[in-house]
Amino acid sequence: MRPLRRLKKKSYLNILCYLRREGFRLWIVPMNQRILFGLVLFLLVASLSLGVSLEYTVQASGVKTLISSIDSQVQSCFVCDNGSGNCTEFEVCENRTLTTNTTSESPWSASRTLSLSCELNCDYPLPIFDVPANVDRLNYTLSAKTLPPKVMLYFKNARSWVTKDPEDQVHLSVNTSIVCSSTQCDSRCTKCLDGGCYPPGYACPSVLLKLDKVSPKQLELGQAQLNVFVSNLYQSDASNVDAKVSGAGIKTLSSIPIGKIFSKDKDAVVLTVKVDESGTIDVLVRITGIVGGEEVALNEYAQVEVKAKETVPPVKISESEVEKISKEINQDKDDLNSLELEYQKKKADGYLVSELYDRVKYVRGLLQEAQKSLLDNKYEDAKKTLSLVASSLDDLRQALQESTKVDKSLKDTIKDNALLITTIIGALVAVIGFLEKNKDRFSKLKDKTASIPDSNKEEDEGEGKKEEKTGKWFSVEKVNDSASKKKRR
Repeated sequence: MRPLRRLKKKSYLNILCYLRREGFRLWIVPMNQRILFGLVLFLLVASLSLGVSLEYTVQASGVKTLISSIDSQVQSCFVCDNGSGNCTEFEVCENRTLTTNTTSESPWSASRTLSLSCELNCDYPLPIFDVPANVDRLNYTLSAKTLPPKVMLYFKNARSWVTKDPEDQVHLSVNTSIVCSSTQCDSRCTKCLDGGCYPPGYACPSVLLKLDKVSPKQLELGQAQLNVFVSNLYQSDASNVDAKVSGAGIKTLSSIPIGKIFSKDKDAVVLTVKVDESGTIDVLVRITGIVGGEEVALNEYAQVEVKAKETVPPVKISESEVEKISKEINQDKDDLNSLELEYQKKKADGYLVSELYDRVKYVRGLLQEAQKSLLDNKYEDAKKTLSLVASSLDDLRQALQESTKVDKSLKDTIKDNALLITTIIGALVAVIGFLEKNKDRFSKLKDKTASIPDSNKEEDEGEGKKEEKTGKWFSVEKVNDSASKKKRR
């Protein structure tokens, strides 16, 4: 038999071949060497039969469809045909039950955790789930908390961690030559966009944008703000990430998208939603973005609670109290009018009160609000508004009393009346220009007016001479008439 020390450098396979070839001569080996060969053989068989124990989880998820029926009573009437003479009434009415069916969908999921052991290649069937009859569109997801580097775990037919085939099998294989881990990733391993290293044949997920959470979980009816937190599991940055929500009684009005989410980071898309129904609402969240120049999309489900608005019963007060509130409003209106007249007067007298006009408008708005609350039977709101009006009127009254008058200089007076002075100067210039332009015409008119008395005088003298020549026969009465005519002229 060959020396034992030569066997130390040989592999396990060579040792087996050696044992097969030399086995028939073991009986002549000394006892100590025979024990040593038995120990080596035991260690070899134990190393070859060593298996891998693994704990894995299979999650089944689907959509649960709920159908609810609502019965309502409907009355239908028709005119009775009295051809047979059996009608006792002109119109016959009967009640019918109308059934309305409504369908709603909600997410459903269940998971089971199993343990298995495998030496080389093993296939295991999917666990049995108690799936309700109204759940469909099932898919199964495989996961493991810890996965040794040389172990491959996936669905056999889908060759991925996700399958829709209920007859698929969980496949586990132990590869002694390929290492696919975060510390060592062999060339035959599958590398995905999330930076992970997976066994050969693993199908990488197409979308690595993940819905982290939806906040807040409780909303109120009407418009509300909803934050959708998105995680980026890609090795590269995601840009133009946007989200929308939809469901029964909720819809998206607007959104503020995220310009960029860095790799392995998360951020929130701010949504403005309108909620019309109260209770627990299952919403579909659709997330879109651009990664590596390609558009990606993700659909996820979430739940929110919507509170119903609490109805406050109207406050009933007596008619005397309503009349008291109305009188207080009218009294405040009179006080405001008197303060406004005082404001106008002081402003005209040169007091510094221009800034107080905003207070006047503010108080007038409060009075209008109080009047509206009174008409809407919101008496408590009207009382609160009137308390504001009272304090505002006191402040306005005190400000008018403490206002000061400013003595204006000649320069300020000219500045304030610049428009009036300019108008007067313009009028004087226009009058002077008109006189200069018509100066010649006025002088001619003046000369013409002065020549009229001289011609009358010459005419009178000619008549006198004529009378003297014609005779000295004229009487005293004619002389008096001539004198009176001259006076009149």
